[in-house]
Amino acid sequence: MRALFASFVVLASACGADAVVPPVREAQTPVEAPASKSAETPVVEPAPTSQVAKLPCTELDFDGCRAACDEGAARGCTLAALAVDEDRRGNDAQKAAIPELLKRGCDGGDPEGCRYLGHAYERGTRVAKDVARATALYQKALTALDAGCSKGRAESCDLLGHMTNEGWGTTRNFDEGKRLRKKAIEIFAGSCSPADPASGGVAAEAYKSGFYVEKDVDRANQLFATGCDANDPQSCFLLGLAAEFGSGRPKDEAAAASLQRKACDAGSLKACSSLGGMTASGKGVAKDAPAALVLLERACSGPGDILVATACHSAAELRVDLGEGPGSDKVMALQRRACTLGLLNGCIAVELQSKK
Repeated sequence: MRALFASFVVLASACGADAVVPPVREAQTPVEAPASKSAETPVVEPAPTSQVAKLPCTELDFDGCRAACDEGAARGCTLAALAVDEDRRGNDAQKAAIPELLKRGCDGGDPEGCRYLGHAYERGTRVAKDVARATALYQKALTALDAGCSKGRAESCDLLGHMTNEGWGTTRNFDEGKRLRKKAIEIFAGSCSPADPASGGVAAEAYKSGFYVEKDVDRANQLFATGCDANDPQSCFLLGLAAEFGSGRPKDEAAAASLQRKACDAGSLKACSSLGGMTASGKGVAKDAPAALVLLERACSGPGDILVATACHSAAELRVDLGEGPGSDKVMALQRRACTLGLLNGCIAVELQSKK
């Protein structure tokens, strides 16, 4: 997970993978880190990769990430755990596996696995509450992230800043957290190039939202354009949104549809969802309900977030508009998936049909 997005309204980077929203942390007394390192808190070195590390699986894809975990990818273990949500995503067996998956991630060298496992022990979530164990796990993550940030690794600086802001394993310090996260953004922006568009995409989201740096929508769009020119699907998706709504550039629905088509064809399910909605309404592209249905169902088939849930619900409604009964198997399967992914309208549709 890219920690920079923990604070963003739109949690997405230009890396071609959907991002995961971290659990909401309730206000509580910070756990103080021990003054010295013990044998239980060895340094976990982040892998020396590009500024945006390539993920071993698609975020929110539990089965794919668990398979990557079983093949030895520590990051896959953590991502499998984060693909499950206590409220809606995942079944009971998957939820029960969260602590073990986080432990495998942490033991395998992923600092974020240590961080989330520490959070579980601090709160007593699916494990017995153990503040001492939480402290050791937080320290393990902090030690690794500090080492990575010192070597100029943007993701390490960003996650270290997030933990400092939140007081996870250390005294809460908003000024220091902001400094670290701004440093991360500057590293990401400086690394932006056609060869590394993902770094520019992360920085672009920061400039677009105005988190930790001065808001600069023009610069954000320039960075997104660099990524899109290098065929990064998420950059094209976000640049398409800017064109659709006139954010930092002239409103151009036809250009927006073209950018979403490019992103969808390159694998962005969010872009498929967006283009499906535009095609259903004839916004920037010829109105074509059957073509829109194909796009929306393609988006619905992927790992879930709220845009995927919306695509499922929209596809169900479009099927009804095209003549299917609201209680048909295909329509109800789409509504149930939308509900499972947290879309209230999908749940309402399922409930209404169950009463008939």
